[in-house]
Amino acid sequence: MDTMTIVIAAVAALAILLIAFGIAMSGGGSDVNARLARYASTREEKPDAAAGNQGIAQALQSSEALAQLNKVVEQRDFGANLAREIARADLRLKPSEYIVIWIATTIGVPLLMVVLSVALPTLRNPLFLVIGALVGFMLPRFWLGRRKSGRL
Repeated sequence: MDTMTIVIAAVAALAILLIAFGIAMSGGGSDVNARLARYASTREEKPDAAAGNQGIAQALQSSEALAQLNKVVEQRDFGANLAREIARADLRLKPSEYIVIWIATTIGVPLLMVVLSVALPTLRNPLFLVIGALVGFMLPRFWLGRRKSGRL
């Protein structure tokens, strides 16, 4: 398998993700999050004295891009549904953080398979990239469902 095949597969996967994300973002907004926000407790964040020593969780919470994505997601119907599912699973994630994890696994699993294809020649088949993308796409939903069913 040559590099051109890998590049074409990666571009196609990215295009499919962008199309799916665009369709999901085009839905109408809902005021469910506004009602939920009234009852949610907000905590005041204290500035960290050692800003250079903050962990990845703190860096994600202070990310401006993630905050903007969260605002967009919360205005959509699927964002309210996703927030409800995350709350049922008792996870301390925002819907935008969950979406970032979802995108990362969808792209990361096929990339991991490409890296592993150096040692395992069987993974060089393009069909395994598609299967890896599907597994990466379904993995966060499976994890969320397991957490939710374990809690309930």
